[in-house]
Amino acid sequence: MLDLQYEHFRLQVDLSGSRLTAKEKDVIGLLLAGHSVKAISIMRNRSLKTVSSQKQNAYKKLGVRNDIGLFPWLLKGWGMQVSYRSEETDATAGQINTGAEQGYRYRCCRSGDVDEYRK
Repeated sequence: MLDLQYEHFRLQVDLSGSRLTAKEKDVIGLLLAGHSVKAISIMRNRSLKTVSSQKQNAYKKLGVRNDIGLFPWLLKGWGMQVSYRSEETDATAGQINTGAEQGYRYRCCRSGDVDEYRK
């Protein structure tokens, strides 16, 4: 389950049938969170080429043709759920969980910095 939580919205999509690797799910989650391939390569200490390949492999497995098509394809093809969150429900920084089965969690704040920690 890919679960993106931010200040005012939450995105959830079940990618268990997608055959994506854990690293591909991680890249997709961070792309949906608004990070560039270059930023992801820095955050994950991977080469730009590696992250770009993981992105392209994920897109191919998901049937996505380009960056603009990722969000709508996940909505239509994979049943992604989008829900609104009011300020009263959670005043803390958002959390991103791009691989619950691997135990990775990410905390994002307004500045766009990402801190990784294990459950």
